[in-house]
Amino acid sequence: MKLIRLGIAATLPIVLLASSCTSSDAGDPGSGSTTTTPAKPSIAVSVGPAPTQYNQGRKSVNFDPCVGVGDSVIAKIGFDPSSRKRMDQIHDDYSFIGCSFDQNGTVDGTTMTVRQLTISSTNITLDEFRKRDGTSSTVIQINGQDAIVHPDGPVSCFLETSGPDGALDIQLSIVQPHSAEQPCGNIKDIANVVQGAVSGK
Repeated sequence: MKLIRLGIAATLPIVLLASSCTSSDAGDPGSGSTTTTPAKPSIAVSVGPAPTQYNQGRKSVNFDPCVGVGDSVIAKIGFDPSSRKRMDQIHDDYSFIGCSFDQNGTVDGTTMTVRQLTISSTNITLDEFRKRDGTSSTVIQINGQDAIVHPDGPVSCFLETSGPDGALDIQLSIVQPHSAEQPCGNIKDIANVVQGAVSGK
């Protein structure tokens, strides 16, 4: 990655308690409401923990795509979940916590990586990305949210939209030799799936 320059709800019967109930009844685990913890995404290949952050003047990045984006999401957009590997950037005043994934294809009879995808959560805001890349970026909508898309040379494209910690940063790179594919032409479909999975985290 380039460096940044800057369910089914159970219906419970209602039981009317007699007026002689004491306050201790409220603490009975059988009579109180329960809290449901969201299930963690299924991930077959584990990675190491995110590195220590510094973030002078900013809040830490809390959402980690390496553990927060499941294998089913990665497979849905055509990448190999087993290629999951950590791809972080830690600087004095901002951080990117991310994961990268490969997509394999056959080129001249040889199986090789043809595309690479990096998904990061960063504490840089979408407005900061707009200011930095405004002249080279295109504004689009991702699941009804503003996003910006901008190329990074002929074989790589970035998309940023609002995320859990500031912005969700997605990079698509074409590594197949002699490919005529335009990465910015395909990144929106990928981002729609990824952002939908991350939304609300």
